[in-house]
Amino acid sequence: MRTVPLISLLALCGCWSDAEHLNPLDPLSAEFENVGAIDGTVADRGFRPLEGVVVSLSPGGATATTNAAGQFIFDAVEPGSYTLAASREDLEPEAANVVVTLATSTTTSLTLNHLPSVSSGTMVTSHISRWWPANDLYRLDIAVDVADADGIVDIGGVSLSLPHLSFAVDLQPSAPAGTFSITLSEEEIPGSTVHELSGHPFYFSVTDQFGSSVTDGPWFISRIIDYEPETSSPSGSQEVPGGTPLLTWVVADVPFSHTYLIEVYRVDAGVETRVLLTDGIDGSSNSVQLSEALATGQYYWTVSVVDGFGNRSRSREAGFIVP
Repeated sequence: MRTVPLISLLALCGCWSDAEHLNPLDPLSAEFENVGAIDGTVADRGFRPLEGVVVSLSPGGATATTNAAGQFIFDAVEPGSYTLAASREDLEPEAANVVVTLATSTTTSLTLNHLPSVSSGTMVTSHISRWWPANDLYRLDIAVDVADADGIVDIGGVSLSLPHLSFAVDLQPSAPAGTFSITLSEEEIPGSTVHELSGHPFYFSVTDQFGSSVTDGPWFISRIIDYEPETSSPSGSQEVPGGTPLLTWVVADVPFSHTYLIEVYRVDAGVETRVLLTDGIDGSSNSVQLSEALATGQYYWTVSVVDGFGNRSRSREAGFIVP
């Protein structure tokens, strides 16, 4: 066996200890960085990329914003466990946990749900004068149009709430798609009247099929018209030969801009059928001439005052006969 002198071993060991650390993954290298990365994409439930989503990294607080392809990236992230939180105003926030390892880019994806919204709506009051019952009828006619970027089929429901009464009620879907409506008479509003609701806030809540919910409001009643329009002629059982009556009424004495709405109903064995509706008649008018002859039978008509918000007040019924 060949024996290596001790001095040679010492020299050899000295050479090893002085070896350069050129590998950047070597913790002793001057270029070593104890980091990895995170890259990912954000899309909606239809797999469409979402731009402008802010993705936050916790702990650390770093943020990144997705590009047009829904992509984001975090560079130079120390190895460890993190939470990604993605949010945009019109989306339900979403979070995901990721683990970062040395010199590796961890890839992840997040799927966000579009929030539903109220795009428009009307909330108008109706005052209806009538011969029977003798008391006037007041009601609320409410309709809202809702939207959801995931599609109208994603809408789960729409509800109306009156916080001061601890009252809530569901609206019903109606045409066209995306419209929800309800008519509330005073009897359906617990412990209150339409007049007492004036000045109090209304709120609409829209919920989608995944349980995400958005509340829109406050909404307020704009006006209640107590003025009662008056019909002039024809009235009672007045006969109208030819079936083309000139309908006349008293010009409304109201302190706001308004138009008139005319409705004509045919009555057959107690069954009422509306045969004519004419709206948008100038507020300075007091008559309208029917141009299309009505068939022989019994009729009644009404005139309504309508303000710029759609609130209205209707006259009592005025009857006539076409012989």
